[in-house]
Amino acid sequence: MRAKIILASLCVVAAPAWAQGQQILHFDSSPQTRASTFSGNETRVAALNYVLSDCSSGPRPDIKILRSPANGDLRFVPITIPLARRATDPLAKCNGKIVNALGVFYKSKEGFTGDDAFLIDADYKLGQVYRHSYIVSVR
Repeated sequence: MRAKIILASLCVVAAPAWAQGQQILHFDSSPQTRASTFSGNETRVAALNYVLSDCSSGPRPDIKILRSPANGDLRFVPITIPLARRATDPLAKCNGKIVNALGVFYKSKEGFTGDDAFLIDADYKLGQVYRHSYIVSVR
């Protein structure tokens, strides 16, 4: 049995064996994410996750750093977060439910100000790898 996966680009791919019979509706990602922080402070710039149609979590993704930030460091931490989707999102019905995520944290070098960027691939264990691009404005 195949489950539909609706991404920002509305792709349909096969679900993993653990999710057979469940519909995966949406990944929490965007083509390019912007964040801002103060110099030397650590900031969570993302919480990578996906949620099944029954509001349960899939496994956290595996990460590969393709381009490290030039003026800062990254840290990846397993976290749980309350789901908060836009009202138009198919998973808005799940808002407030706690889901598993992988927190992406950025910390600039002391004294650095300006824009920093990094690029990662996330394998959500669904047969495809998704690229995430981030720009962090450091003040």
